[in-house]
Amino acid sequence: KVSGADYGIWRRIVLVPFDFIAQGEKLDPQMPRKLWAEREGIFSWMVEGAVKWARDGMGRRGLGISDELMQETQEYRQDEDIVGRFVADKCITEVDDPLGRPKEKILAPATELFTMFINWAQDSGEKYAAQMTQTAFGRAMRERGFEGRKVATGKAYIGIQPRRD
Repeated sequence: KVSGADYGIWRRIVLVPFDFIAQGEKLDPQMPRKLWAEREGIFSWMVEGAVKWARDGMGRRGLGISDELMQETQEYRQDEDIVGRFVADKCITEVDDPLGRPKEKILAPATELFTMFINWAQDSGEKYAAQMTQTAFGRAMRERGFEGRKVATGKAYIGIQPRRD
């Protein structure tokens, strides 16, 4: 479970699927002993990998991560982005506004949008999200480019509004 959606978190995450399951004939009861016997070689291999990673620029580029893993990580990021799913499911933004209004003309009262999110999260079975505070929700909205602004009726998010269908 990844609760943040910011670049600082996601630049550190790469989804690595573990598709192999050792069972039946594939299960080697001697594997712990074999790995222990090879521990010095395994450690050397790890150090060589760390040196190569540092030499090749560190980060994801230094790891030589495949495009397929990067795509799977991106899909996982979208799956984990609960606020992003809420926005796509229940809101209109300037990108999909049927009236084609500029961002400044699309507003959502902050409390109304937060309440809608909590109700949506509860209905969707998102227990963690349903416990989000309004402050955390505001941070999540800013991370997605929806700034809060004081308006005559209180605080509103700019560039987003609830769908009314």
